[in-house]
Amino acid sequence: MFTITLKGAPDKNRPEFVKITMIIYRPGFNRVPKVLPVTGPYKNWDQSQQRFKPRTENATANNALLSSTVNKYSQVANTWDEQKVVWTPKELSHYYDKPRELMLRETVVPTVEQVYRKWIQEIRETKKMKNGHEVPCEPYAHTNERILEFLSRFVKEKYGRSFSNLQFTDITEQFMKDYVFFIESEGAKTKSRGGLRGKLHSLYQVVKKASKKNVPGAVWMYLSARTRSSGKWKRHRVRFPWGCYELWSRWTAVFSRRPKAITSICSSSASTAVAWRRSMRPISLGPAST
Repeated sequence: MFTITLKGAPDKNRPEFVKITMIIYRPGFNRVPKVLPVTGPYKNWDQSQQRFKPRTENATANNALLSSTVNKYSQVANTWDEQKVVWTPKELSHYYDKPRELMLRETVVPTVEQVYRKWIQEIRETKKMKNGHEVPCEPYAHTNERILEFLSRFVKEKYGRSFSNLQFTDITEQFMKDYVFFIESEGAKTKSRGGLRGKLHSLYQVVKKASKKNVPGAVWMYLSARTRSSGKWKRHRVRFPWGCYELWSRWTAVFSRRPKAITSICSSSASTAVAWRRSMRPISLGPAST
């Protein structure tokens, strides 16, 4: 779903003329303006109709050009939607600005699965030194493949959709609440926490990789805690793809037996931090509140 609207305002350089801006909007993205090369007397512009008033100077020609412009951008967006291409308003706004050889090339936003599998492949092709010997990272790649399969099962069972179509914009606060509860529920069957830390850290690595490429919706956060034991401070850090305070609080259960801790939450997108001091108490691992 998308909308393309026109907005007219007095031109700053020539106030008696109208500057027409096309606004492209798609849920989950910011509105993107694009100034059109169409103008006329501002007094002849009808904002309610988003067209020039009938029977005014050059109204017929200008209105035809505006309609043609909106229609051609709408056709591109509709084609992308039919082909299930994940596009952004900014990409659509620049579609006809590209060189001819690029105009027909689809700009596809990578899915979570695509980035995940590429990351796992990179791990598999990486080697590290251990005890003076070069060893492959295959075990770590295999572990993350199993986590990927687990995440895919969660998306299928919880939302009834294919994991292959999951976008980073779908990883919302509620998604993370549901995922944590699913992990804990599966872990309860074996009287464990279900590998909660490892599964969230794996997803964090994928979101972080996508965020470096400016993939829409790829936002990550981390929780940092300092605990004091035997007069010494020790730092702990756990990273999250996204979430909420209730979700972060679950992680403090790790430090529940340590009376005082300083925790801070940082967002990669906002570059801000909120810090607080609190007394740590055992925290229930039941369903997160909504």
